[in-house]
Amino acid sequence: MASAPLASLFVEVPERFGDWLHEVYDCFAIACFAPATMHRETRLVVEGDVCPLLIDGLGVAMAWYRHWYGPRWAPLAFEAGRRADVLPASGRVGAIYFSCGVDSLYSLRRITAGMPSAHWGAPRAALFVIGYDLRKPMAIERALANAQAAADLAGLTLVPVRSNIPSLDDDYNLWTLQFGGPGFAALAHALGRGIARAWLGADCDIPNLVPWCNHPATAPEFSSHDVEIRQDGIEATRAEKVGAIADWDIAQRHLRVCTKNPEHMLNCGRCEKCVRTRLELLAFGSADALPAFGGSTLSAADVNAIEIRMDSIYYDEIVPPLRARGREDLIAAIDERKREWARYKRWRSGGTLRARARRLVGAG
Repeated sequence: MASAPLASLFVEVPERFGDWLHEVYDCFAIACFAPATMHRETRLVVEGDVCPLLIDGLGVAMAWYRHWYGPRWAPLAFEAGRRADVLPASGRVGAIYFSCGVDSLYSLRRITAGMPSAHWGAPRAALFVIGYDLRKPMAIERALANAQAAADLAGLTLVPVRSNIPSLDDDYNLWTLQFGGPGFAALAHALGRGIARAWLGADCDIPNLVPWCNHPATAPEFSSHDVEIRQDGIEATRAEKVGAIADWDIAQRHLRVCTKNPEHMLNCGRCEKCVRTRLELLAFGSADALPAFGGSTLSAADVNAIEIRMDSIYYDEIVPPLRARGREDLIAAIDERKREWARYKRWRSGGTLRARARRLVGAG
C-alpha cells in the first residue's frame, strides 16, 4: 500500500509454546493479500519463499473475490520464491480456533464425537486469539480464563495467540467480508511447527451462504503443504448448532457470544446476540438460568429491550420449539421486534428524502 506507513506484524505465544513458531513467509502472504487488493495494489512482493500450494490457493481465493466483488478486486501479481522443504508430520497436532462461541463449541463437540482421539488431525490444541475482537485488558483476562477452563474440561491444550494482523486495515467491512478468514488462517501457519491442521468453525450454513471472509470456497485455499485449514460446521444452521450444545455442561458454563466484551462478566446477557442465544438455548432444552449468562432468567421484557437489525431467519427457527415449551410470552415479544424491523426496512427503502421527511413530521 503505497500511501500506508511501514507496519510491523507480530504473532506471539507464551514461552512454553515458543517451539511451535514457524518463521516462514506463508503467514505474511495470507495476512497481506486482502488489504493489498482492497487498496488497489497490483503486486504483492514477498522477499522469501512461500509454499507453492499456498501460492496457488491464494490465486484461487483472489479469483473468487473478483467474482464476488467486481473488477476492483483484480488478482495481485504474486512475487515470491517457492519453498521446497516441508515439515515432518510427527510431533504436530490438530488445533481448533476456540473463541468459546457457538461455532467453535459446536465444531469441537461434533469433531470429537466422530473422530478417534488418536487420529493425527483430531483437535488436541485450542487456539485462543487475542487482538482481533478482544482488546480491552479486563475483557481479555476474563475471556482467557473462561477459555482455559473450557479447554481443561474438553481435554485440550489452550494456546493463547496474540497478533496485530487486523491493524493492517481496521475497516470493519473489509474485515467481515474479505480479511477476517485469512487473518485467522495466517495464525495457524505462524504456529506450523506445532500445528498440522487447524479447524475453523463456519459462521453460516449452506442455504444462506453469501460472499464472506470465512467461506467454504476460499477457506481451504489458505492451506499449505505444512498446515491444512479446514472449515467445519457449514452443514448446520445456527439453531441446529445451539441445539447440539444446549445440554453440554461446557457450553452452559463457558459459552461466550457477547459482542460488547463486558469487562466484569463473560456475557452481558442483554444485547441482541446474548438475548438471541439465550432464546435459542431455552428453545432447545437448556435450563433458563445458565452460568454463562450470570444465572439470570429470560423474560419477555429482555426481548422487548433489544432491536432486531437483521432479517428474521435466526428467530424463525426458534419459534416452533419455544411454542412447544409453552413460551408464548417470548414468541409475542419476538413477533413485535420483527414487525419493528419490517417497519424500519420499509421506511429505509421508502422513496425520496422528501417523502421520508414528510413521514417523520407526520405530514402528507
